[in-house]
Amino acid sequence: MISFKNYVFSAAMVLAFVPVKAQSLQSLQAQIKSMEACRISIKHVDCNLQILDTDIRQTLIQLDQLNQQRAQRTGQSSAPIGVTANVQFFTSSISEVNNEVLRMSNSSVWILERNYFGLAFQDVIGVMIDQKNAILYANDSSYRARLVRGQVLTSSGSTTSVIESKGSGAILKLSNGMLLEFDSYDRYDTGWWLPPYPVLLDESKMNMWNLNKGKKVWIKSIL
Repeated sequence: MISFKNYVFSAAMVLAFVPVKAQSLQSLQAQIKSMEACRISIKHVDCNLQILDTDIRQTLIQLDQLNQQRAQRTGQSSAPIGVTANVQFFTSSISEVNNEVLRMSNSSVWILERNYFGLAFQDVIGVMIDQKNAILYANDSSYRARLVRGQVLTSSGSTTSVIESKGSGAILKLSNGMLLEFDSYDRYDTGWWLPPYPVLLDESKMNMWNLNKGKKVWIKSIL
């Protein structure tokens, strides 16, 4: 059976070979760009379903629905791909684990919506939903959690996503079009991360966290 992803890729190849008499080169490029964005998420800023063929449009919508259903089945609540949002966040590490209860090194205690199966001493990134609720990223997973004891010191940042990698991780393109450059020692990480994936940037744009991996890298410059 041909997967939706392969179907969309095949459709893109077909479009690429449609005679210029039928469609202008500019129109073809716009459709291919839109399909690549819609494959990431139909909420992506570059996704324009209206300019696509009806069959391709329906396939992309079904693919997006399947991705959402898969995320719901696994219980994950990750940052939406292709969407940029200003957030408050904190970083810490897990000092004690008891099923769905986590105690952090900052002395805060959190109750998760599902059991945590990782080990203690893992780094954690917390993106606040409100004063008492957050999405915690740890152990290659995300967890909705409620703060039941203590408090956390938060910083300002933004969640977005990496949609393209250039030069083996030397330059990463974000969904808002921003290009980030990284030093050689951080490319050991950025070069292995396959887009698309959600990231967190601090307000100064000096640090970036891969929310899927819980790993922080230093941003050398913004191009």
